[in-house]
Amino acid sequence: DLAASINKEEKVHQYLDEINKSVGLASELTGQMLAYSGKGNFVVETVSLNAIIEKMKPILYLSVSRKARLLFHIEDCLPPITVDSSQMGQVVLNLITNASEAIGSSNGTITVTTGLENTLAPEKYISDEENHPYVFLQVDDTGCGMTPDIIEKLFEPFFSTKFTGRGLGMAVVHGIIEGHKGFLTVSSEIGSGSSIKVFIPASEHTYEHVLPDDSIHHSTSSVKTAAGVLIVDDEASIVFIGKQVLVKEGFTVFSAGNGEEALQVYSENRNAIQCVVLDLTMPLMDGAECLKKLKELDPMVKVILSSGFNRQDAESNIHSDQIAGYLKKPYSLKSLIAMINGVIVHQGHE
Repeated sequence: DLAASINKEEKVHQYLDEINKSVGLASELTGQMLAYSGKGNFVVETVSLNAIIEKMKPILYLSVSRKARLLFHIEDCLPPITVDSSQMGQVVLNLITNASEAIGSSNGTITVTTGLENTLAPEKYISDEENHPYVFLQVDDTGCGMTPDIIEKLFEPFFSTKFTGRGLGMAVVHGIIEGHKGFLTVSSEIGSGSSIKVFIPASEHTYEHVLPDDSIHHSTSSVKTAAGVLIVDDEASIVFIGKQVLVKEGFTVFSAGNGEEALQVYSENRNAIQCVVLDLTMPLMDGAECLKKLKELDPMVKVILSSGFNRQDAESNIHSDQIAGYLKKPYSLKSLIAMINGVIVHQGHE
């Protein structure tokens, strides 16, 4: 995001681009490591499995070999599922990538099917003996197939069957599905391909509709001029970059490197500050304590909490009604601007 404000011909633009890629990769790998154990925390929403697949189609077509034909059999009008969309996208991508590796240099077909099925989950997942509705994702390939021994070890962490073309990321898939209270089945035969079917509980909720960042940004841009924002973070680089971009967007920006400093800055400039972006983990005084004291200074203060933890964990010691928004690190500057705009607009309507 900072790169957008720098001349693309400058060499620093190339460095910033590589930094952005590295940060994104580190965040993704952390999530995958948690998923291996099935204990990863998810940011869930009520969404359509079909919509997740549709959004991913361009990258899915690029992920399969030139010899593989990718087909989609998508059932319309499926009920929603309550999942972490990015993690479910990882499941889809891993299954299709592994199916492509199973086909290898031969000609073959990968078929992606979605549907709804009333079925009985394995005993370890549910105690009653009734069928329940599950939305399913099935990936079939005409590749090399797997022996029973390989199937038995397929979901063990770090187990790879790259010699036969399957195994990459399957422990991640298993962990993500278990984390969503789902399950999966595998069938395969050497020389006849494989079929993996993932079951996710159908949700009783309706779809959530969230405005994209662009919509928030454009619809609120007229109210941000001269609005004051206090950025509180012990990482100087975050403060520096955030300040540069927000000033360019028309905000008046104050900054603090810890909780104690933040209280002093807010006390001296409270009439000029409409929003505080507060890091949760800091030395001297952490974000939770700082939030408490900010509320004592001004019960109406609008605070956006930022943290590398998922929101559920970050709010374990904080009531959700104490904050006006939440940004999970690493967040994009586009998301930061959109969140601040949304908070200030809401504040103006109160």
